[in-house]
Amino acid sequence: MSQQYTFYGRILPERVPLTVAFPEFQFRCDEFGLLYSCSLMIKDGQFVMPVTLEQGSADIESFRNQVIDVLEKRLNLISYLHGTPFAADVLSVAMPSNQWFFFETGIPGLKQKRQPSQHAIEERLLRAVEAEIAPGSIVLRDFRLAMTSPVTTGFYCYRAIEAMMQSMRTTDQKPDDSWQAFRAGLRISRATILSVKNHADAPRHGKPSFLTSDERADIFNITDEIIRRYLEYLLRSKSPLPPEEFPELTAEVRPRNP
Repeated sequence: MSQQYTFYGRILPERVPLTVAFPEFQFRCDEFGLLYSCSLMIKDGQFVMPVTLEQGSADIESFRNQVIDVLEKRLNLISYLHGTPFAADVLSVAMPSNQWFFFETGIPGLKQKRQPSQHAIEERLLRAVEAEIAPGSIVLRDFRLAMTSPVTTGFYCYRAIEAMMQSMRTTDQKPDDSWQAFRAGLRISRATILSVKNHADAPRHGKPSFLTSDERADIFNITDEIIRRYLEYLLRSKSPLPPEEFPELTAEVRPRNP
């Protein structure tokens, strides 16, 4: 039996009163066994998107990520035609049985780990990151971009990891030696890095990659810990992290969805 969802949100930047309507279209996600149809109406920068789930099931966060992917495909074309980068902010959804769900603004799992005091930027941390010039800014930029697009989360998280490795690389090192030095310096197992790379290969080669909300949370938690260690490495004048304070970070390499 089909189920009806209606997603609500806004199109950024808000100062552009974008108005456009799309006819109903159908999507299939074989990775999750989903078949759904939806239409889209954007009026003065706000949107309503009725979605009929015709086959399969998914938790609401994973389904929201599917909807964001559909929205982004439409907005990519609009952005090209307008010469303006548009983005979707999905706020809430009306679900079957008259239930409502309001989405958080932060990334689940990461937001809860942060303390209010962490919102203040320490001068020594800012100086340590800026001293790295390109690599340091790439790491944080890519992690921010990973938060904005569920489909490319793995790609941007792994590229952030690659930037950290490049930051620690010497000119005379071979690629394998650079990765080994990176893993040793931050106390990270090879399997941990591969667990993120496993979700990066498809989008980096121009192929779609859909993640469940749990898979996305795993990627964020691993990358977040690696960045935390990297920033600590910078604060310690690029000294390898001591094993007594930083046990080796390990993660299982999980197979992709069938």
